[in-house]
Amino acid sequence: MVDSNSTRRSIIRTIGSIGLGSSLLASGVSAAPERMVSVKKREAKKLARKAADILGNRDEYSDWRSQGIRRPELFMAQIENGQSVSYKPRAWVFPIENRGDDVGYITIDATKSGSTVLAYGRSSAPQRYYDEAGATANSRGLSAQRMFLYNGGVEFGIVSKEGPYIDLRGGYVREKPLAKNMESLSPDSGTVNIAGKDGDGDDWERSTDEEITGVPNWTESDGGGVSSTNYGNGRDAWGGWDGCVPIASSMVIGYHEDISRREEDKKNALIDHLHDIHNTDDDGNTDRLDLDNVKNYSRGQYSYDANRDKFGVASSIHEYIKNDRPVVLSMVGGPYSSLTSGHAVTVVGYDHESNALLDDHYYKAHHGQNKARHPDQVTHGNWVESYLVRIWKE
Repeated sequence: MVDSNSTRRSIIRTIGSIGLGSSLLASGVSAAPERMVSVKKREAKKLARKAADILGNRDEYSDWRSQGIRRPELFMAQIENGQSVSYKPRAWVFPIENRGDDVGYITIDATKSGSTVLAYGRSSAPQRYYDEAGATANSRGLSAQRMFLYNGGVEFGIVSKEGPYIDLRGGYVREKPLAKNMESLSPDSGTVNIAGKDGDGDDWERSTDEEITGVPNWTESDGGGVSSTNYGNGRDAWGGWDGCVPIASSMVIGYHEDISRREEDKKNALIDHLHDIHNTDDDGNTDRLDLDNVKNYSRGQYSYDANRDKFGVASSIHEYIKNDRPVVLSMVGGPYSSLTSGHAVTVVGYDHESNALLDDHYYKAHHGQNKARHPDQVTHGNWVESYLVRIWKE
């Protein structure tokens, strides 16, 4: 998602160009020296193994075991440093295997700030898509570097020597903005008040685990680059990536309209129409002012309304999930300017963990970037800024 003014379509292509040809990238360094990392790899592995055993007691993670934790990659954060970019260790991401098969991943905070476990899920670890992302970079005339980036939420990527960022799970290429400091990337801590920013109410410690069943978990599967859009399985007039906002909105509408992930043509047509409705550009970017345009969708059996808000994220998610209404959460990683970039997901549930490693509030999110069947779990506040889009049938 991108937020700017009416000239965004020309500006977007120049975001984040300063400093990305830094000496760290040019030298081909693939990871920070161990001495730069607050949480060393050995310590992080112990934490990941303990978390895998704890989560393995749940039905949905019953094939997770500590012995399934595999070699991690260190993911970095891009920090604005004057007219250049510095890279700071952000998170260790561990693949989880069971009998040689990928069964998930766990993301451990490498900074000792905020939650220990930042995210986890049953998708393959993002670094498993490095070769595919590298091929995407090559097809665009870019030189992929083995420098992994974590931008909060469910955004994992690599950098290119030329500057643009390649998303590991979505495969799209775009300029990546920067965070101003590491503190801005730290998750919120403490109890989350579900009454919102003003009112009194219960806290999340009294609500443990809620999830809406039957929400589709999909991504777009048609191509792009033709002269006119074929709504459905045909190729589109824009690039190969339809955009995270149309895809996230489509999973909400698909749930209410009872569209199955097996109905490829209906799914792709829905995403294509939402691409138009959200005014998403050819590179998949959507202005934040257009996030709630899903209310203009009129091709289904129901009419819809929607609104967007920066406040009351926890309270709204709690209320909507309780009433079987999935929502769209747009998470922004930075910077603090009129031009920002992030990723939108469909939130289908929430979970409050209460133990030494997982003592935090997690959102269950369909990230819309590949054909995962299970939601990721994302720590509350694991972003710089967020917008919530509430969607309901009229």
